[in-house]
Amino acid sequence: MSAAVPGVVRQDEQVRGGLRSMAELAVAVIEGCDRAAVVVADDDGRFTALADVGELDLGAQAVLDAVRSGRSQCLEAPESWMAVPLVVGRVVLGVFALSGTAGTFTDHRSQRLGDDVAQHATLALAAACLMATGDELSAVLAEAGDDVDQAHGVIMARSRCGADTAAAQLASDAVRQGRSLDEMAATVIASTQPAA
Repeated sequence: MSAAVPGVVRQDEQVRGGLRSMAELAVAVIEGCDRAAVVVADDDGRFTALADVGELDLGAQAVLDAVRSGRSQCLEAPESWMAVPLVVGRVVLGVFALSGTAGTFTDHRSQRLGDDVAQHATLALAAACLMATGDELSAVLAEAGDDVDQAHGVIMARSRCGADTAAAQLASDAVRQGRSLDEMAATVIASTQPAA
């Protein structure tokens, strides 16, 4: 399952700069690699590059296959491509995509370096999403009120946990499922209703 990266994260210059540094690192250390990008889905499901070194083709088959499958993809034709999904749990946040001259990603060393840099990009992107979620959670909780409070109560009763843990679980579930906090709260509340 893939999820849109929140707009506040996609627009954050510090996040974009850090991810661009990772793309530049990949181009610098992987022999033959001349293009790299961190590609994520926006709210409409379109791919966008948060960091792009060398103007990578975002519609390349390796990129699309990595998003769909959640697995690394390497292709040779006519140039070399490698796309590593940025996965947290079972959610694909995006893809670290690389391309270069033919044969670049056929050796184990190049693939390992691409995977390693992609792991760092995953951690940076996941941390940014969590921070944004925390900020958005505070704002949304102030607006949402009753449904979110009721969902917290349901989670607290089911999990025998405190309010902070229930709030964190609801927010985490919403992010993992790519849903808004209100939608997730409605789902939790609906789960307590008897089947019709």
